[in-house]
Amino acid sequence: MKKPFLLPWTILLLCALTFACHNEHNSDDGGDDNIIPADTLEVPDNTDETVVLDSSAVYVYYDGDSAWVANAFPEKVRVVREGGHVSIVSSMNINYVLKGQSDNGSLTVSSDSDVYVVLDTVSLTSAAGQPPLRLKGKRRNVIYLNDRTQNALTDNSPADSEEKGCIRSDSTLVLAGKGQLTLVSAYTHAISGKAAVHVQEGTYKITAAKDGIHAAQAIVISGGDLSMEGTDDACQSEGSYIQMSGGSLIAESAAEKANIFDAAGNIYVQGGVLSCYLTGTAAKALKSDASVSLSGGTLLLMLSGGGMYDPTEADVTACIGIKAAGNLYVCGAEAGIVLSGEGGKGVKTGRSLYMQSGSLIVNAFGEKYVYSETLVSAAKAIKTGAHVWMTGGVLEATSSWSDGIDCDSSFCQSGGSCQVKALGDAVAAATTIAVSDGKIYAFSQTNDGLDGKGGITISGGKVLAVGANVDKKGGFETDGILRITGGSVLAVGNKNSKPTTYSNSQNAVSYASTQSFASGERFCLTDADGSLLMSYVLPQSYSAAFNLVFSAPSLATGSAYSLYQGGSLAEGSQWNGWAEDGSYTVGTLLKSFTQTKGLVKL
Repeated sequence: MKKPFLLPWTILLLCALTFACHNEHNSDDGGDDNIIPADTLEVPDNTDETVVLDSSAVYVYYDGDSAWVANAFPEKVRVVREGGHVSIVSSMNINYVLKGQSDNGSLTVSSDSDVYVVLDTVSLTSAAGQPPLRLKGKRRNVIYLNDRTQNALTDNSPADSEEKGCIRSDSTLVLAGKGQLTLVSAYTHAISGKAAVHVQEGTYKITAAKDGIHAAQAIVISGGDLSMEGTDDACQSEGSYIQMSGGSLIAESAAEKANIFDAAGNIYVQGGVLSCYLTGTAAKALKSDASVSLSGGTLLLMLSGGGMYDPTEADVTACIGIKAAGNLYVCGAEAGIVLSGEGGKGVKTGRSLYMQSGSLIVNAFGEKYVYSETLVSAAKAIKTGAHVWMTGGVLEATSSWSDGIDCDSSFCQSGGSCQVKALGDAVAAATTIAVSDGKIYAFSQTNDGLDGKGGITISGGKVLAVGANVDKKGGFETDGILRITGGSVLAVGNKNSKPTTYSNSQNAVSYASTQSFASGERFCLTDADGSLLMSYVLPQSYSAAFNLVFSAPSLATGSAYSLYQGGSLAEGSQWNGWAEDGSYTVGTLLKSFTQTKGLVKL
């Protein structure tokens, strides 16, 4: 398998992805932006799948086109052999130990009890229209890889065969043991389960024409190391959830619409390492028809495919790192998403994004995908169908061709660190933006820093909003009310917001100029004693129009202040060019003023 994961720019994005969140919000329609829903998305418990091997065993030895069986229980274990193909009907709960090699061999086991198949250095290839392993246990089927053994199952059955694939299981399938298993399926899924599939341990290399693991019910990965190449979906659950709590999964695919996890139910990532490199058109790394909960582990999701027109949806579609019809919960994990194809989105939810702890770093580098004038997919880092609720953790979003974070409802932050850089709006909310705590840096090259259509309220935290050098684009943009009642706030741009009412209980100062300012220019605000309140270095140039708004608890009514351009700062602690302490050597005086209650316009 190729190792695209080792590219230097992707290594920098290996961020801790501890997604352990819970909050299944029952209604995302409106509500107080400062209230974080506290329902719980329960995580399934799969700790009862312990594998204990029985001491009794039937041994199957393969040699070329033939096989022979050592069976000490003929009354309870019936064996039929035809060349290298062995069929067993058993009423005993015993082990079936496989050894040897066959280019035309298989094992089928039918039992009312649990079925335990032990792979002990065996290689089977089947081309007879049946899988190398066909397990028909009615209770539980277990495949155990003996320690330090290398095993292989290959299915070359004709494409029109009803029974095909490397492993087919009628009941819950458990994969255990510390050996190695290579699976190659020429026409269909490598592992196919009519119930659930649970990977506990072992090392697996899987190449399949379709899915690596396909299950009618849940797929659980609690350990083991899996690598999958050339698959359609790495793991697909048709009717239930996918859960990963340990081990590692590395997947690579060039297939159109390929997915790593594709679940009809929720997707839970609680631990382990999940890494993928998808080059196919309209691929999705994590895709859930319900919600996605990330509560542990490390994820690195890389997608480079472009967009396409989907005739079944009568719409365009493109690559997406995480797609959830419901909510996405990020609560402690470290996740990195990189998209370089046209029209891609790092995160797309039908409902809300809950950022509680851990980190989510999204980079969307691709241009927009255009199928026609009316069918277009814009490349965005994060797109939500409802809210973004941020209470903690680290959220970083970069979009080279469109918006960074786009919410169909509100953006609400009460903790954590949020950093957004975008060509379009850094943060756009169809209703309101509210910040009560934490840090947020919102930078736009061609549009607004924070764009809340229904209003912007800042009651705490630290807010730095940078708008573009474009007419009427600013750090703040709203058609509603801009409220500043607390926190440290700095906004720069061509023109900051056009509120119908400016409401604030915390003092603020606004400086406007028609002068041009170059990137790297410094602005500083000092008090009457020369002590620094604010120093900021422009990240981009402004010509013909410039506006700066600053508000902080330190702006005292009746006190005298001076705003300077240029100068130098020593020993100051800076955050994205903004410092609130340090030794300032003054530059050119722009304005001196006495702060009155409310907003002072310079």
